[in-house]
Amino acid sequence: MSALSGIAASPDPAASSLVAALTRLQCGDFTARVPEETEGAAVFNAFAQMLGEFDSEMRRLARELGTEGRFGPQAEVSGTDGGWTTLVGDLNVMAANLTNQVRDIAQTTAAIARGDLPRKVTVGAEGEMLGIKETLNGYLDRCNSGGGA
Repeated sequence: MSALSGIAASPDPAASSLVAALTRLQCGDFTARVPEETEGAAVFNAFAQMLGEFDSEMRRLARELGTEGRFGPQAEVSGTDGGWTTLVGDLNVMAANLTNQVRDIAQTTAAIARGDLPRKVTVGAEGEMLGIKETLNGYLDRCNSGGGA
């Protein structure tokens, strides 16, 4: 029997409500709260609210960047400290890097369409994005050297 199972079976209603709320939170129910009169309720409820905000922001960012193709959004989660602040910051760096890379490639392809062949992708990139950058820039080098497409 786990420690939480033992507490859940406790005749203490405060302990039982805390375990029930923890279980809901663990299962992704960020609306879980414990009654204010329960010891530790303020800390638990603030944590659950922060997780809910974090979840909402991650879903918004994923929707805007990944589904709607809108670049530039940043996550904003209030009341974070320590590792949570670092996590939100890292997510924002990722979103900004992706935004900058896609925008530079889009601007370069638009310039090519206008006949501006000296233009190149200049944004920093790694991995697959670097491969796209190198492919496009290689194509432009061949065009500019008279080698054609």
